[in-house]
Amino acid sequence: MKLFCFYTPSHSHFFKDWFKPSAEGEYDIVPYEYPDQISPTAKYSMKGWRETQYNKTLYWKKAVEDNMGDIIVCADVDIQFLKKSKDHLVASLKDADIAFQQNQKGGKICSGFFVCRCSLVTQNFFEIVAKRLNKIVKLSHDRIWTPGKNYEDHSELDIPEDIMVHHANWAEGKDAKLEQLEYVKSVFVQKNSPWKRVKNRNPSLAMSKDGPKIAICSSSLLRDYDVSATSLIERVIKT
Repeated sequence: MKLFCFYTPSHSHFFKDWFKPSAEGEYDIVPYEYPDQISPTAKYSMKGWRETQYNKTLYWKKAVEDNMGDIIVCADVDIQFLKKSKDHLVASLKDADIAFQQNQKGGKICSGFFVCRCSLVTQNFFEIVAKRLNKIVKLSHDRIWTPGKNYEDHSELDIPEDIMVHHANWAEGKDAKLEQLEYVKSVFVQKNSPWKRVKNRNPSLAMSKDGPKIAICSSSLLRDYDVSATSLIERVIKT
């Protein structure tokens, strides 16, 4: 019986050290290491995870198409075989088209291990799953950005260079969101400022030991100064 497995470079050691040694002898192993590590962390539901599942589903579909009429097993590689299991899996399938591992007893299925009968029914099933996964497209986190974690100080925020849109999330309350909006915009403005810092070559303009002196000249009243002062400091003085 053919045993198909799909994995990315982050999981190659699972295949070499655990999956392959424990399955050899009972199964005809057909491995496929997807060349791109789309998910940097390789963690469930994190960036690149859904795209990886999509590519894995296409692989399962191709395995079915290439083995019409046969029964095959498809698996992730973070698996070890402790006893002979082929006969049990075939018997468990009975007259069904596919049988999945349970995520918990009586609970939802786990797509990481299943036995299936290669037929037009299972081919169509994986085609439907692939289409649904492909429809749920995620925007680039580096460009459409949100902190993605709790933080205590704004300096902890890792604001990407390619940011286009900022969602003030992971902040509790209106004030915290406003502060995050102001901070991220100030960082963005500073990084993208057209002004270039140049070294002062005029000895007569030597800086004091306390640093440069900056004068801000304004006409009319300073309305809402408690709000504008932060913007003035972050966007003008620091720049």
